[in-house]
Amino acid sequence: MRQGVSLFALLAVFAAVALAESWQGRLIDGECYEHEPNRSAASCDPTTATTLFGLVTSHNKVYNLDEAGNAKASAAAQSRLEKSIDLASLPSVSVKVKITGTMRGGVLKVKTLEVQ
Repeated sequence: MRQGVSLFALLAVFAAVALAESWQGRLIDGECYEHEPNRSAASCDPTTATTLFGLVTSHNKVYNLDEAGNAKASAAAQSRLEKSIDLASLPSVSVKVKITGTMRGGVLKVKTLEVQ
């Protein structure tokens, strides 16, 4: 019986991993994008004040990130900004990422976020 439960748990973990998808693109400031009159992702690079992020893909599709994804994206953007030589001359930064996770209700449930 114990082996059956262990096997079922192991299969459930593998099934969850198999369902994970990946997306590549550029992080954007989600609030900027929502309030942009013509909704141009090109003018919404994240800043040090960004707390809500989106991902814009090469096909110009924009996906919102979940709470965990926002935290990971914030850390990635901060890291990218800190690597800049002159922060004063760089109010925003383009951050290209690869995200692994699942799509739920139009929101990316981020498992991993990798800066490229």
